[in-house]
Amino acid sequence: MRTKHLLMLFAAAIAGGITLNYTNTATYERTYVPQNAVKEMYSADQFQEWLFQMKANQNTRNISPEMIAKANEEMKQFMTKSRIHQGFNWIEEGPNNVGGRTRSVLIDKDNPNVMWAGSVSGGIWKSTTGGQYWYKVDYSVAEGYTPTSVSSIAQTADGTIYFGTGEPFDKHFIASGTDNDFFTGSVQDVPLIKGGGIFKQQGDTFVRLESTSPSNSANFYGTRRLVAHPQNPNILLAATTTGLWETTNGGETWAKAIDVEGQSWDVAMGSDGTVIANIYNETYIRIPNSSTFESVSGTEEGKLPQIVGRYVYQILKSDPSCIFASISDSVGDLEGVFRTLNKGQTWEKIGFGHSSQFIPFGWSAKTGIFAHSLLALSKNLVLIAGVDVWRGSGVEGSHAFEWNKIYYSVGEGQHTAYIHSGIHDFAPHPSGTSIFAATDGGIYRIGSNGIQPMNTYYRTTLCYSADINSKGEIIVGTQDNGTYILKHDLPGSQYQYGRKIQGGNGTECLFSSLSDNVIISSYERGNMQRSNTGGDDFFYFWSSKMASDNGWSSDNLIWQGRNASWKTPVALWECDDFSHIRVDTSRVMAIVPYVCGVPYLIQSANVGGQMIWWTPDRDYEVGDTISFPDPYQAVFLFGMGNRIWYTKKALNFNPIERFDWWDIHNRTLFDSVGTSEPATRFVAVAFSPDGDIAYGATEPNHQDSAIIYRISNLHACTRPRHAAFSAYHAVLDSAISRITHVQKIGAVKGRYISSLETDPKNPEVLIVTMGQYGNEEHIYVAEHAASTSSTIWNDNFASIQGNLPKMPVYSACVNKNPYSVADGQLLVGTEHGVFITDNYLSSNVIWQEGNNGLGHYPVLSIKQRYNERKQPGIYTYGEFIIATYGRGVFTDTSSIFVGIEDPIIGDHNSADNSLNIKVFPNPASDIANISISVDNRSVIEIVVYDLTGKLVYSHKTSKLEAGTHNLTIPVSEFTQGTYLVQCISGNARKTEKLLVK
Repeated sequence: MRTKHLLMLFAAAIAGGITLNYTNTATYERTYVPQNAVKEMYSADQFQEWLFQMKANQNTRNISPEMIAKANEEMKQFMTKSRIHQGFNWIEEGPNNVGGRTRSVLIDKDNPNVMWAGSVSGGIWKSTTGGQYWYKVDYSVAEGYTPTSVSSIAQTADGTIYFGTGEPFDKHFIASGTDNDFFTGSVQDVPLIKGGGIFKQQGDTFVRLESTSPSNSANFYGTRRLVAHPQNPNILLAATTTGLWETTNGGETWAKAIDVEGQSWDVAMGSDGTVIANIYNETYIRIPNSSTFESVSGTEEGKLPQIVGRYVYQILKSDPSCIFASISDSVGDLEGVFRTLNKGQTWEKIGFGHSSQFIPFGWSAKTGIFAHSLLALSKNLVLIAGVDVWRGSGVEGSHAFEWNKIYYSVGEGQHTAYIHSGIHDFAPHPSGTSIFAATDGGIYRIGSNGIQPMNTYYRTTLCYSADINSKGEIIVGTQDNGTYILKHDLPGSQYQYGRKIQGGNGTECLFSSLSDNVIISSYERGNMQRSNTGGDDFFYFWSSKMASDNGWSSDNLIWQGRNASWKTPVALWECDDFSHIRVDTSRVMAIVPYVCGVPYLIQSANVGGQMIWWTPDRDYEVGDTISFPDPYQAVFLFGMGNRIWYTKKALNFNPIERFDWWDIHNRTLFDSVGTSEPATRFVAVAFSPDGDIAYGATEPNHQDSAIIYRISNLHACTRPRHAAFSAYHAVLDSAISRITHVQKIGAVKGRYISSLETDPKNPEVLIVTMGQYGNEEHIYVAEHAASTSSTIWNDNFASIQGNLPKMPVYSACVNKNPYSVADGQLLVGTEHGVFITDNYLSSNVIWQEGNNGLGHYPVLSIKQRYNERKQPGIYTYGEFIIATYGRGVFTDTSSIFVGIEDPIIGDHNSADNSLNIKVFPNPASDIANISISVDNRSVIEIVVYDLTGKLVYSHKTSKLEAGTHNLTIPVSEFTQGTYLVQCISGNARKTEKLLVK
């Protein structure tokens, strides 16, 4: 009774609006963001379209249980026969303060400090501190893949926790009414983020109920709601994509509760055992002590409507005669909110959909299929949420309800009424003082003092891409949460703290390998920005002509069309010894006078922060523009719609430079000048190791072929007309103007290409990965991609699928470490984690699982920090970083190596002081001798590094006279292996390898 009264007190507080700091909601809404921007902020069906292209079979346009069963059997056989690769051990990096999409949150009925949360791709999590801190609960299955998508959590009367898996909340499950042709006729049996049964708590872990295992039943790939009987711990009901299922023996067996064909969107159970559920477009109720469900839907007055869409139910805990129902139509717009006070005998409409004023599912996003939740607080008070939270309040005896938006998905960090968009579930605290919400941004707590995120250690972010710089800083693009940087500069629990640097859906992101503070980052549908302040500031860097051609508005550059792919492809190539130099490769403004013939250190304009020696051929005054050859070069590819754009100034932040973008490939103009061929978007791009070739891959247009193109001779291009297709840059079909060569090197029917990868050890190679269940091959290699003249796929590409289980492959990364055990080592990110082969060029490619420290989570991106540096310095490279779709970012340091470059001959730095060294004996076991010859009286610094870049020894001599000197290094305490010994004298340095045995 106390709980009931407290909850009613909190309900009264919400009804009175005391949690709000703002009473004029219209003014408040305009303060934060213009309405057109709100429309673009939440795009559930757009990323679902991308997932659909990645995963659904191109012929059947679905993911069938048979496809999953086959893939699962292959995974089971693979895990039985193949050893785990021991060369990699993944380290969890966070972010530890950012939650990913969460479908369910539950507060333990016996101990309110214990909470459970279900991540859509990161498993089940537990808190014993009332949501302050979280930890992952490990579970696994005896064979095949372990489902990581938790959709619904229930607790039985005896306290046992159950959870269902899969995420079937998208428009692919709506057979009609969608405005997107790609989804038409795409109803599937298995969700895009698939499940695999219902799990039951067993001690500190969970076990799958064998009756729901995919090998025994195809009915539990997608569980939308799981509910437990309030008194009988053996009774549970599950609303799934194949109907409403019930167990009366704790999950040993299941039977259809409603013997009607069709999917069930929701089920709710009251405190007295009353059950409400739907099948397809019909709502049914079963009252206590009855074994049958009766329909409460119809066209007559007092019945619930029968429409195709999503149904959500809530039974008032204190009075099970009061039931609320919310229905969204097939496009995700609100149809209406309904209430019954007599267990469904009669219904009244208390909230009217298709309104310009009452819009819980957004203006244009219409998330009513994807994000849709209800919470009944009293007979006359209910919350409905999707993008924002709306309060419906009525008066006793009246059918009229007033609806007000009370919590907002805009204005993060600016007020206490902010809640993350994508609100999927509510859990009222039994004290009646707060409500917990499961959102696309993790867990939020709604209390009398406002709303707080509760995501510490809840590492469930859905990551598209990640990168790492030489300082160990990490940048990561996340679904629903924007782009974050992890600087690892905070103590304790905040060490993996992520700081948001961009909003929206963070997709592609990368660091410059030459300048740690330079970042390029994007959010959905081609919105790309850059920073040279480590993410403190971001700027667009398009030319105005490019923006106009691609459909951006002139003020905020928000993409308005559907021409850009959701995860717009990018590639960056950098070097510090560019050999194709012309006189004006960098331009800067002189801030001091420069005298002809005198060497100066001057900053590169192409890659900020890098210094080079330059000798002017004339005098320059302050304010003059200086043009000089620049060995630092950075070129960038961007696949936008049916074009590939290219710039040499992506990392040039010089304010006197204008942005210069060339469309080096335009598929419409190249393939079908004068025709009306349907536009297809570029979905993957890559550079050759030397940066002279660009590769681009398109998506298939329905049943069209995906095509891979090669654009070569880029380094020879010095003017836009040498490479561009646009009429404003070049004369079309003019071989004299355009000196690049564009060639199709293959087309594959209906396949979706997920990534392209090249190999610096094998510069002719192009590796292609593909998604889509139900195919035999998901990874190919072209061994002569850089030079082939054939346009035929089978002439150029060969499968390297080998023994890899047949599942979507999302990314590939060659191990570029020159000291790696195998020159052909290749890592791929798949639906079930990382897999590795030590020789992808073998005639018999053998794959091993590489998930040490990781688990079977989808890996969408794999990168290795690498650049072949030539300028003097000591460089460490080789870390791998992966972006998982559900568990954040992981790194591996086992492939780190050291690169040491001595000064280039003739460099101004090394001209004054010649230095020669010899290390002996080599190998050494106790003492290593160094013979050092110097031309001038010098101080010598000796440093020794291991191959991970760790400094293991250093010593600085007193001044040595010109001549030859013998010095020693004690190596008896060194572990066996290879070391790099470097001697430094002023600006001169020399390096030798040392073996210690």
